Amino acid sequence: MLARLDAVDARKSLSDSSEKGTNEDQVNFIALKCLQQLLECSAPLNLFLVVDSVFSYIEKYHQYETTQLPISLVSFMMPLVATSYRHIIVNEVLRLLNECQTDKATCKNVALVKVLESCLNSPIPSIGISVLEYLNCFVGCLRATYHNNPTEQPSALEAELKSGLLSAITGLGTHLYYTEQINDILAFLVNKLQPNESSTPSPMPPFELELLRCMNNLVQTEGKSRNEVPFPILTPTLPFLSNDSFVVRSEYTHFLINSLSPNLHATSHKHSRSGSTVIADKALNLRFRLNLHQKLIDYGAREHITSADCTNILLVFKKLLDREAGDELIRALPIWFHIHQSSAEPGIMDQILLDYLLYAGDLLCIGGLSDYSSNLIQARKAEGLWFEGVASPQAWPTKQFASPEQIREILKHESQLKQLFPDLNERLDVVYEPALLEFIHSEPPKNKFVSKIKQPRLAAPIIRTFESKPVGRISPQVEQFKDALKVTSGSSLCEDDSDSSEIFTGSYSTVKRSKGSRTDLSALLKSISAHSLVSSASLVESPHRS
Repeated sequence: MLARLDAVDARKSLSDSSEKGTNEDQVNFIALKCLQQLLECSAPLNLFLVVDSVFSYIEKYHQYETTQLPISLVSFMMPLVATSYRHIIVNEVLRLLNECQTDKATCKNVALVKVLESCLNSPIPSIGISVLEYLNCFVGCLRATYHNNPTEQPSALEAELKSGLLSAITGLGTHLYYTEQINDILAFLVNKLQPNESSTPSPMPPFELELLRCMNNLVQTEGKSRNEVPFPILTPTLPFLSNDSFVVRSEYTHFLINSLSPNLHATSHKHSRSGSTVIADKALNLRFRLNLHQKLIDYGAREHITSADCTNILLVFKKLLDREAGDELIRALPIWFHIHQSSAEPGIMDQILLDYLLYAGDLLCIGGLSDYSSNLIQARKAEGLWFEGVASPQAWPTKQFASPEQIREILKHESQLKQLFPDLNERLDVVYEPALLEFIHSEPPKNKFVSKIKQPRLAAPIIRTFESKPVGRISPQVEQFKDALKVTSGSSLCEDDSDSSEIFTGSYSTVKRSKGSRTDLSALLKSISAHSLVSSASLVESPHRS
């Protein structure tokens, strides 16, 4: 019906209705045509009146029972409104939802949630909506539904309401209206989860588990186009790795892996950023990895650890290796060896350790490490001691574990690792203790040779310009001329006295003057001297004369 809206003439429908009788499709068509003209001709300030009239009709004639009609009407209205005013329609639907009774599922609030879900997940953006206001409304409704029915099996209406709210929360990440939108949503949800570091880990309530799934869906939906999730948002969520529920541990592991994008390490060292910002980011990075490694140690030390848990640990370590490369390998090895030795399932842990070492050797092009890991894996496969998948056998073999000494010896000769860590040998020999965790995640000492080569170059060389200061012109005094004339009048100026004439004229020329010019100059000076002796008048009137 909606597809034929622009193709059929409303006047023809009216004329046909008088002859053949009005049917339901024709009435709907005329109504939609009127609604189209209202939307196209109304001022933006009057749009909420149109939307309110539509939903008043839906409520008056009990059309909330079928969610398809409200969704179809809003989907019909959205393209007819300018992009900058579409948020008015969505905001009006949100207002109606806030006015509903949210402590239980009704046909009305389910229909309104479905309308908002459709708008937020559609390809048409709603520029101008307040993302956090919508998020607060959805989370409040979701909390109320779980609070009213925490244990009983939800009804069909409640299940539909929950799925609509979860989809609407995820839909807030479909269109990005500002840079930090996803980070703001994640920070809001983490605040609602309130993971407690000091309390004993306990199973997560169903409401919080659903929020965790929403967070995972958000980082998956945005994919490669998203910005990095800041460490201050991720750090408070790390206690979920120690949760008693395997479902929570597994769900959080996937969220963490999706949040730790492989290219974050590169983006945090852009040339456009100042040196102090890069240093602060690196310190924050090391502090986050310290906390994460500590949680992985606790995870690996669980009494009833399964092979699926070991796989989760392996996935997190691999993601960190993708991000940090050789820097992570050297810092993670003492953690790996400690988890291996203290694990309740050393056989399973040894297998995933070899998997990690093979992955690291191939990723970092460390041939010795790849060969060592590959040879051990092939030998175990030949003996039937290598198990595929996550299902662990009843009795896992506990012989021929990977040798930490051989692994350290292989890595000590790698030049790329020596460039990263001048104290490489000391770091490889570290045996994990809680007191040494700070040293493992400390900054390596600066390599003097590398620092001399990699000095930051200036944009332009410093050139000192020695500009001579302009010498002010000294005005000659009349008394100086008089003294000079008196001296020249008392002495005979000889033609051969070339030095005095050159000094008087102040010439530095190396060209020898002719005798004729000297004679003319002497005659001129004599005439000036004779004139000054005859006239006793002063050129400057003295202020002391009466």
